[in-house]
Amino acid sequence: MIEQEKAALAEFDEAVSVKGRGRFQRFEIARAAFEADAVNNLPKLKTHGMTVLTGAVKNLFGCVPGKRKVQWHFNTGVDHDAVVLMLVELAAILKPRLTIMDAVMGMEGNGPGSGDPRRIGVVLAGQDPVAVDVVSGHVVGLAPDELPVIRAASKAGIGTSNLKSFQVLGVDPAGVLVPDFRLPPREHTEWTIPEWARKRLKDALTTRPVIDHHACIRCGVCQSDCPQQAISSASHGLSIDYRRCIRCFCC
Repeated sequence: MIEQEKAALAEFDEAVSVKGRGRFQRFEIARAAFEADAVNNLPKLKTHGMTVLTGAVKNLFGCVPGKRKVQWHFNTGVDHDAVVLMLVELAAILKPRLTIMDAVMGMEGNGPGSGDPRRIGVVLAGQDPVAVDVVSGHVVGLAPDELPVIRAASKAGIGTSNLKSFQVLGVDPAGVLVPDFRLPPREHTEWTIPEWARKRLKDALTTRPVIDHHACIRCGVCQSDCPQQAISSASHGLSIDYRRCIRCFCC
């Protein structure tokens, strides 16, 4: 398809640091995605063990390059509210111009990788990825408040999370509802990882800030910028509590 359209494949290997707009003050996003004239978002409707459904908003996490995805998972830990808020804030930065969700053949059950195919028979499209996710949830029988990503978006004031606040064109969603759509188990595999093991994996797989005490002038800027209040003053200078540090590098 790329050859037919004389297009170029965008390699998501180089990242740019982008200022956030909410709790997460900095994101590393693939340069090709961030500097593109427009981002078209092409998600699939699937179940997901942590977010119930993975669709328009979560698909944009693919714009975070390579191992940085692993870093985010360990940075946010088992705080699922932080994970979904991160996804929503990332979507707000990327601002996809158009989202087209393939729900012709979706996935139900234990997604995102071990579920079962389920024919849904619809294609959803819209400019607001949050709204697209709201409609996709409605089609499979889920109210917006049952979807963690939509709850986070509503709380953060990002996108339109109320089905009554926008018009759905084309086929009436009530006519394409999927009966008995099987949801994933309400659990996440990371819960089964002991805290001592999770901490070691986080330290091994993620970079972390380190204070250069020879260069530090103790101005306090890094301390005041830290959203987790992980930096404190000590007798020998500043110190970082890595148990609290989420590796956002605002410091």
